[in-house]
Amino acid sequence: MATKRKSSSATESAPKREKKVKTLQEKVELLDMLQRVKSSSAVARHYSINESTVTYIKKNEKQIREAVAAAAPAGAKRLHVVRDANLSRTEAGIFLRVQDCHKKRIPIDSVMIRGKAKSLYENLKSREGGTSQSTDFLASKGWVDKFRHRYGLRNVRVTGEAASANQEAAREFPATFKQLIEEKGYEPEQAFNADETALFWKKMPQRTFISKEDKRAPGFKAARDRLTMLLCANAVGHIIKPTLIYKAANPRALKGKDKSQLPVYWMSNKKAWTTRALFLEWFHQCFVPEVRKYLANKGMEFKVMLALDNAPGHPDSHEFHIEGVEIVYLPPNTTSIIQPLDQGVIRTFKAHYTRYSLERIVHAMDEGHNVENIMKNWKEFTIADAIKIIERAVKAVKPETVNLCWKNIWPECVKRDINVNITEPGQEIMEGIIDLAKQVGGEGFEDMHMEDIQDLIDTRSNELTEDDLIDLTAPEGEAIPDDEEEGGVEEEVPEDKFTLDNIAESIHRFNGAIDFFYDIDPSMVRALKVRELEEAAIST
Repeated sequence: MATKRKSSSATESAPKREKKVKTLQEKVELLDMLQRVKSSSAVARHYSINESTVTYIKKNEKQIREAVAAAAPAGAKRLHVVRDANLSRTEAGIFLRVQDCHKKRIPIDSVMIRGKAKSLYENLKSREGGTSQSTDFLASKGWVDKFRHRYGLRNVRVTGEAASANQEAAREFPATFKQLIEEKGYEPEQAFNADETALFWKKMPQRTFISKEDKRAPGFKAARDRLTMLLCANAVGHIIKPTLIYKAANPRALKGKDKSQLPVYWMSNKKAWTTRALFLEWFHQCFVPEVRKYLANKGMEFKVMLALDNAPGHPDSHEFHIEGVEIVYLPPNTTSIIQPLDQGVIRTFKAHYTRYSLERIVHAMDEGHNVENIMKNWKEFTIADAIKIIERAVKAVKPETVNLCWKNIWPECVKRDINVNITEPGQEIMEGIIDLAKQVGGEGFEDMHMEDIQDLIDTRSNELTEDDLIDLTAPEGEAIPDDEEEGGVEEEVPEDKFTLDNIAESIHRFNGAIDFFYDIDPSMVRALKVRELEEAAIST
């Protein structure tokens, strides 16, 4: 078979699971696992129950734990066996690493997993010093089997053979894909591919003085602040509203902003990671409305095919439940060869993001061309600024670029020469980045090379380090130093600044600027167009 998951319509009904009544003790163990794993879907798979059951138990956690405590013998401090905390963090970290390697096409096998698990466990244990209560951890073959079962890694290849690209499956699947397209009558506008990628949004090339200053600074390193981008595009090159997953639900930089009005679909969890629950939220709240609106504007039927890879964070096809949408899974270990977004779209997006990040620094250099001012500007660069750049970077990816990236899976839909190679960002983009770097000047910028830019784009996709895994698996009570600007969460209702008085003042100031532009612009046609754009923006 070409794929481990069957391609099936999302309209198929899911088989009913046998109702299982859990004891209080079992519910406590479930809650303990949920604290470690941070994934309701993974816990549900482990206990063979519906995710809604996990959510219900979590909602009643306080009452459950109180009931267990009340039933415990007077001398008993705990009713359940406490698992080694470092082992729990190790498994959670290795689970994240398996997901990460799968997305980045880094080969994994059981030997690698055992070695990384033992190393991570010893690292965590050493940080406790003489206070560690952890025992020896052998990372045996038996542990690997139990780990795979606990975390539902049935679709991830972690055998003794490296998970290199499956060339044979990649050659065979396009014929299967074409047959599906023809049988169901999908047009290129109705065929979509979605994929996630990590973005270290505040990272600069290693040799630059910005990168070196960040490494020397105490506390959390801004360059390690990661978010996840979920991009989705169809075969004609249309990219729907991008999705951003961040660690904070309400960072200070977005105080007072309506999240439904951002240029990205905003989601959050403490690890900025894609989970099955988040992916389903994206599917129902972003993908379906965006695609439905897009096809309606085209006068086309809402009949959609969504192609996905077999990442652990992607739900099974029967979990989507939307009429008119068919989920198709690509064969395992073929994404580097046939997944459209992996054929150059994501790398081009990241190149544009780098270009616009440097452009922002250049524009801010009017305040003074020295290291102190540049560092001040970079420190003030917030997640809100990153969102603006993300929007520009996504829009800069040309539809013909996206269309060409479907050539390995559906060559018939490509409008350009399919022999063109676009897996790497275009020469024009790369040269533009170097020109901007020279304008910034200083160490690492004035002598920036193509290799520096490629390394930056690649490091934004490098595998997670042990330090990353330790940060990502830190329990609630263990503070992870966040960037001062981004770490805070605003729960209170922010002051409403979008008042009639402030709007009137803004329009007055803007009209003054437009009048000034009209007076100095020798092209009356252009000046009038600027005024028309202003009026159109205000009327929306």
